[in-house]
Amino acid sequence: MSNAKVPSDQLFDAQLPASLAEELPPYTPFELMDYDVLAQTQAHASHSTAEIPVLLPTDMQTYASNGTVVAHQLLAPTGTISFTLESMAAASVTVRSADTDSYNGLLSINVKFYSQDSSIGDLDASMINAISNTDEKAGNTLIRIAMAPAHIDRQVGVECEIVVPLVANLEELILRLPTQTRLEIVHIASPMVKRLDVAMIAGTVRLANTSASKIRIAVADGTIDAHKVTVTNATEFIAISGQVTVSQCALGKTCRFNAPRANVSVCNLSADTVSMQCTQSTLLVRKATAKTVLVNCNCGSVTLDNINAESLNVRTETAPIRGSWSVSRSLDVVAQSAIIHGQVDIGGMDTRVFAKTNDWPLQLSVNKEYEGSFGIRTVNGVINFGFDNAVVYEQTPNWLHGVVGTGACRLQAENTNSPIVILPR
Repeated sequence: MSNAKVPSDQLFDAQLPASLAEELPPYTPFELMDYDVLAQTQAHASHSTAEIPVLLPTDMQTYASNGTVVAHQLLAPTGTISFTLESMAAASVTVRSADTDSYNGLLSINVKFYSQDSSIGDLDASMINAISNTDEKAGNTLIRIAMAPAHIDRQVGVECEIVVPLVANLEELILRLPTQTRLEIVHIASPMVKRLDVAMIAGTVRLANTSASKIRIAVADGTIDAHKVTVTNATEFIAISGQVTVSQCALGKTCRFNAPRANVSVCNLSADTVSMQCTQSTLLVRKATAKTVLVNCNCGSVTLDNINAESLNVRTETAPIRGSWSVSRSLDVVAQSAIIHGQVDIGGMDTRVFAKTNDWPLQLSVNKEYEGSFGIRTVNGVINFGFDNAVVYEQTPNWLHGVVGTGACRLQAENTNSPIVILPR
C-alpha cells in the first residue's frame, strides 16, 4: 500500500456530492458597491430624508429625537431586502414576526442610534447616512446605514428592529452587520422569508423557532446559536473562530458547517447530507440522522455520538475520533495519527467498514450480529479480533483475514505501531 500523503481537503472534497456545491454557491459576505449612485441624501441639523426615485409605502425618514437619531421605513414585504449597517461601535438587531396589525401588512424597519461617548453630546441626524433604494422592476430594496464620513470615528451604538408581517413573501433577507453585533431572529416562518443570508464581522447570532428554504449564517469571530430551526433546502453555518451551537434542527437537503477554529456542538440534528469542516476545533455531535455525514478535522477532537446514517466518512490528522455510529452502507474512519474508539452498529446486508490510523490504538466494538469478511493489517502492533465464530483464512503477525457467518459485509482495519482491537458488542 502506498504511503503517499493525500491532502485531507482533497480526501474530503472527493466525497462531497455535486448537489452540495450547487445548493450553496460560493460565499461572498460583503460585496463592494458604489452607494453614491443609489440615492442622494439631503442633510439638515435635525432632519434628513432620502430622496427615492420610485414609489414606496414610505420613504426612509431620519430624524433627531431626545438626543438620539431614529431612522424608520415601511416596505412592501416582497422581493429581496438587503440591509447593511456599517461603522457602528455596537449594534443590537432583532428580526421578528408581527404580532399586531399596526403596520397594515408592511415590513417595518426601525433603527435607533445612541451615543456611547459622553463627550459627543446629543446626536444629530446629519451624523447618519441612511440610504434606501428600491428597484421596483426587480423587486429589490437596498438599505445602507452608516456614519457620515466626517463622524466616522464617533462611538455610536444601534438598536434595530425589523418586523416581518405574517403575510410577507420575501424572496431573500440579506443582513450585513458590523462588529460587536447581537442579532436575534425569532418566529420567522416560511414563506415569510424564503432565503436568509447573514454576515457579521464579530458578535452573536441567535435563531429560534425559524424556518426558511435556505439559511446562511456567517460570523468571522463570535457565536452562532440555532434552536428549533427548520430548513427545506440548504443550510450553512460559518464561524472562523468562536462557537457554533445547533439543537433540535431539521436542516433540509444539505447542511454545511465551516468552522476553522470555532468549536461546534450539535444535538438532535437531521438533514440529508451533513458536512463539517474544521481545522483546530472541538467537534461534538450528539444524536444526528442523515443519509450522508462527512467530517474533516485536522487537530482538536471529534466526538460523534449516536449517529445514524447510510454513509459516514470521517477524516482527521491528529484529532482523536470517538463515538457510536449506526451505518447501513459505509463507514470510513481515518486518522493520520490519533486514537480511534467507536461503537459500530452495522445495519445493512452489504455494509463496508474501513478504519485506519497510525501510532495510536484503534478499537471498534461491532454489533454481535455482524456477518461478512474481515481483513486486519498491522505493522509493529498486535491484533485482537474477538468474534468466537470467526473462520480464519490467513493469519500472520501482520495480517488476519477470514469471515464471520455467511453475510456480505466487509470489515477492514489498518494500524501501525499500535494495537487493533475489534470486539463483538
